[in-house]
Formats: sequence, structure tokens, C-alpha cells
Amino acid sequence: LPVAVCGDMTAHSDQLRSLLEDGITEVSVPPALLARAKRTITDWPS
Repeated sequence: LPVAVCGDMTAHSDQLRSLLEDGITEVSVPPALLARAKRTITDWPS
């Protein structure tokens, strides 16, 4: 289920994590935020 992310989801990484844990596998973010979002995801504890 693709989800479009508006704004800076790195400020709400708990919400983004929740979406991913619910089975969201594709998240569309503006290119300027993509690297920062990926860093946020990478920094999450396993």
C-alpha cells in the first residue's frame, strides 16, 4: 500500500515507523527529504 508523506516525517519518525510496521512497504517523500528520511530509518534500533 503506497503512502505519500507530506512535510517532514523525520520529525514524526514514530508515526513513520508505525506505518512501516503496519505493512506499508512504499513511502513516497519529496526528493529533498528522502536522504534524511533514510538516515532516520537507518538510525532506528533493530
